[in-house]
Amino acid sequence: MEPNPEVLAIESVIRPTVSAAGQVWVSDPAKRRAIERYAMVQAIAHYQKTWPTVEDVSAKESFDLRCRHGELELRVEVKGTSTAGGTVLLTRNEVQHVQDPKNTVALFVVSGIQVGADNTCAGGVSLAIEPWRLDTERLSAVAYEYRLW
Repeated sequence: MEPNPEVLAIESVIRPTVSAAGQVWVSDPAKRRAIERYAMVQAIAHYQKTWPTVEDVSAKESFDLRCRHGELELRVEVKGTSTAGGTVLLTRNEVQHVQDPKNTVALFVVSGIQVGADNTCAGGVSLAIEPWRLDTERLSAVAYEYRLW
């Protein structure tokens, strides 16, 4: 599903106001995809060390990786940023998913990613929070969508 253009316009205004220490909205789609892909590659490599099956489900689920070992399952939300990574941006679906008690979820963040002029990525520091329990005290709304009808 393509993002609503009006929502993207609002995000482009609101998200850059997030602290430079945290994840910021990257307006260049190619750069944003490069950062996301780089973080996914790092996360897959990390989880393949301990989980026999690591599947990229980001195109069809509200999380990014499904790790399995027999009956055990870990769902991983992956975030990448060129900032220090003090904060990450979450969608409503991501928040609902991690709050569901039947899900075991991890948060994997790659911060400090360096992006070249040709959108190649390098470096970064990885942080895995397992299991990830969403602390609502640390959650802030940065935008709301208001339906007119």
